[in-house]
Order: sequence, then C-alpha cells, then structure tokens
Amino acid sequence: MKTIVPIHLILILLVFFTCNSYSQQAKGLYAYVDFRGDSDSRAKVAQFTSAGKNGGGYNFRIPPSGRLITIDSSKYRGAVYYPSLEYGISVQTHKNKLNELKAFAKRFPDSSRYLTNMINKLSLRIQQMEKSAEVNNAPANKDDSTISSLVLKDGKTYNDVRIRKKLPDAVMILHKAGTATIPFEQLPDALVKKLGFDQKEVAEYRKTDEEKWQEEEDKLRNEMAKEELILAKKDKLKKLALEKQLANLVRPIRPAHGQIDRIIQGRVLNVLDDGILISIGQAGVCKVEMDSAGYVDDQIVSDIVELTGRRFQYIAVSGAKKTVPVYVPVTRKMRKYVEDNDIYLAARNAIESEISSIDGAALERRKDREALLEDKKKAFLSLHARHQSAK
Repeated sequence: MKTIVPIHLILILLVFFTCNSYSQQAKGLYAYVDFRGDSDSRAKVAQFTSAGKNGGGYNFRIPPSGRLITIDSSKYRGAVYYPSLEYGISVQTHKNKLNELKAFAKRFPDSSRYLTNMINKLSLRIQQMEKSAEVNNAPANKDDSTISSLVLKDGKTYNDVRIRKKLPDAVMILHKAGTATIPFEQLPDALVKKLGFDQKEVAEYRKTDEEKWQEEEDKLRNEMAKEELILAKKDKLKKLALEKQLANLVRPIRPAHGQIDRIIQGRVLNVLDDGILISIGQAGVCKVEMDSAGYVDDQIVSDIVELTGRRFQYIAVSGAKKTVPVYVPVTRKMRKYVEDNDIYLAARNAIESEISSIDGAALERRKDREALLEDKKKAFLSLHARHQSAK
C-alpha cells in the first residue's frame, strides 16, 4: 500500500526546498578560528557545497563561486550538514538532525544566522509529522474503528465504513460494498472536524503547480528586490564618490603657442648644420631644425615635434630632388604639458572604467537573479511532481 503524505508535509517540504534561508547550493556549515588559541565562542562559520579531509586540514568549496579553500586542522572546529530534503525521511531522523543543529548552534554562536530559522522550521515539521501520524492512525469511531452508516452531504450513504487513509483533501474508505474516495466537502461536519481537515490547506493543495510557483516566485522576487535595493544604494554612493573624483581631476592647460603634430621616431639619415634629416620608415623623410651637435648618421631618435609649415629640399643619394616637411622640437613647457595630459587621461579612463563596471555588475546581478529563479522553478515543480506521483 502506498503511503499518502498529508498536504501540510508537502507544503513544509516545498518551503524548505525553495525558501530556506541558506543558499540552494550549500550543503552545510563549517566552523573555524583565526588563531589557534581562540575559543569556540569566537569561531566563525561559513557555508560549503562539498567537504573533504587532506593531510594537513580540511578542504571546503564555497558557494556560489565554488572556490576551494583549505582550513588548517589546528584552526578547524567542526562542521554540520543541512537536513536532507529527500522525500520519505523519518521523524526520528529529523529529530536526530535537529539535536545536531541545536548542539552546533549552541557551540558556535555565529552559526545562529544560518541555523535559527532552519531549526524552527525543522521543529515545526516534526510536530506536523507527529500530528499527521496520530490522525492517520486514529480510528474513525471512538468505540470501534467502524462507522455503521456514513451519510454524505449529497445524501449518498455508505454502510460498515472504515477510514483507510486521510488524504490532503479527501478520505479513502472501506465499506460494505467496496472502497471509495470521498472529498472532504461531502463529509459530515463532525467527521471533518475530527479528522482535522483545514479548508485553507485543502485550497493550497488543490492549486496547480504553476499557481503555487507563482506565489513562491513573488516572495522570492520581493526578497531579491530588497537585496538589490541595498546593493543599488551602495553602488550609487560608490558612483557618486567616483564622479566626484572625476570632477576634481584638473586637465592640464595647453601652452598658448605651439601645436603638437606628432612624435617622431626614426633613424638619422643625414646630419645638417641646422638640424637632421630623419628617415621615419614608410612615412618617408622629414627635417627637424635643431642643434645637430652630437648626432651621427644612423642614430635612432625619438622626439615630440610640431610642424612649422615650411618645406626643405635636398638631393638624395640617387640624385633625385626631394622635398620634405620641416619640424621643430616642442618647447619644454609643451613637453611638460604632454606628460601631464597623458597622466590626466589615464586617470580619467580608469575612473570612467570603474563607473562602467558598476553598471555592468548590476546588469550581471539581474541576469543571475533570473537564472536562479528559473533553476528554483524547475526544482520546485520537479519536487512537487514527485510528491504528486507518490500519492
């Protein structure tokens, strides 16, 4: 005979699976101290998705990133796994787990932020399971387990009735002519009260999976919206601080005279009395008017220059006449401006990039929330389907 699970147990299990206070991926908590001599009361706790022991300590994977960390044996204080949410867990197993959670919470006060709500829900679940067992095992009649005549509200009568099983919204009976399943609405009021039917629980049970998920999704979205509001406020303050830094950046002032044209990088082609001819690769040749003392042919040069607008003619080795542009080195003041301007632009780009990353992180959080909701929906509907098939 299949075991029929009352509706309140299904609802509690669904609440545990989808609305618990700990991460969906987390499997339990571990406790550790920063210094070997610290007491358990000073221990810190964190969630883990998997755990294992190595030669010098304990390995834990941390949600949601899955990063692996190792706690030295001298700093490790203990660990506890969360309750199993699989269908069919006995009351005694839940009681054992409840005692384990209470002992862990008492030993490590920091774990209360994870375990208090879980302990309360597990205690309630045990109470509901024990109550359900009493109802399902109780006879329908105080004097004996048989109802001589059961008259339904629609007028139909069953004789020699025994209550075989209470369902979430009905009862299964054995009677003189066979078996029947009777909706609780058709039962006499006295029997409805005796069997402990609750109209709200029945209505909840009869909702479609999608309707139930919609309620859960609304709750989850409200919780996520509150969390996002806190994060958004932090982001806003961070952006305001960055924008203030951006506004305080002082762009260097370009000198009144002189115009930067390019940075010359090339090889000395010829040393002249009033400057040097420079070969700048595919860009050709140019003349830079300057003190040419100290320069030699084929020397590699690099300088910041400005265009004069004049042209210079010379005769190449081939005998051909060449006309090239004439540049002069920028002034010391202009050179300082170029250096300061580079620093300014680098600082501005860094701040703008950080502001952009804040907006990008908010967008990623939005995507992560939608993905998490989709995963929770699949898990919710899958779990509910398993319970429906078990009825």
